[in-house]
Amino acid sequence: MRALREAAEEMIPGGRVFVLDIVDTGPVVGSIVTGVGIVQRESGIELVRVRRPGQSIPLGWFMR
Repeated sequence: MRALREAAEEMIPGGRVFVLDIVDTGPVVGSIVTGVGIVQRESGIELVRVRRPGQSIPLGWFMR
């Protein structure tokens, strides 16, 4: 998770990475502008779009 967060910080101008939401498996970390973030799940790391706290749309999974 740390490596993905650091990679996202490099790709987002000004390093503007925020905690977008907190879910049962941990924080959703990503861009406050787009609402797109990553979250650690039991089955891997998921890419999601947070519309508002408690409401996210799954976008895909990071594969190993």
